[in-house]
Amino acid sequence: MKTLTTQIWEHWHQHPVKKNDHTWWNIIRSYPAAEHSLAAEQMAEFVVEGYHHPSMSVIDVLTVCDQHIQACSDPHWDTIMSGSKRWMYKSHPYKETQWQFWRICDEIIRHHQPDADSTETYSQLFEEVNHGKN
Repeated sequence: MKTLTTQIWEHWHQHPVKKNDHTWWNIIRSYPAAEHSLAAEQMAEFVVEGYHHPSMSVIDVLTVCDQHIQACSDPHWDTIMSGSKRWMYKSHPYKETQWQFWRICDEIIRHHQPDADSTETYSQLFEEVNHGKN
């Protein structure tokens, strides 16, 4: 999960955040459903442990995490999220959940990011949050 989250974090810090970002979607597609599900499980753990979203309730964040886990458990998830022409530009509820989940993750991590005067880096913050899980 650390690599996936780091790729998304770094991409959104180098490019504007937008839904129709083909490069962002390619990052998402390069990881299987199991990796995305693990990310949602771990984010739910972080929220329960006290990492919070700046404007969403804990219940709302946990609901999105659960929706993401449920979507990832569908055997068709990898196909729907694939880069095939059949699915590439078609909307789907799983894609909406994917987008919402990763925006929430980014906003939570940003909210808990060390300030500019801190010597702690994003990577160190994520390692602390991630409890050494990959």
